[in-house]
Amino acid sequence: MSERGKDILERSKRFAIKIIKLSGHLPRTPAGFVIAEQLIGCGTSVGANTVEAQDASSRKDFINKMSIALRECRESKYWLSIIQ
Repeated sequence: MSERGKDILERSKRFAIKIIKLSGHLPRTPAGFVIAEQLIGCGTSVGANTVEAQDASSRKDFINKMSIALRECRESKYWLSIIQ
């Protein structure tokens, strides 16, 4: 695996950890629980899909998994903007 590949895996892992920690600071209200659940789901999915992409069976499969990771990044950005 290239250094670039290792870097994206490490960065997506750190992102997931930060998302989990941030979610623990959200208010314990119905809205806070829903936002935390959504944010944790998409925020941790980025790394999971990036890891899966490393073992893709083809270039097309790799692009598909990385495209999913990108969509999850965008969703994470949305939920972070709601929190802000």
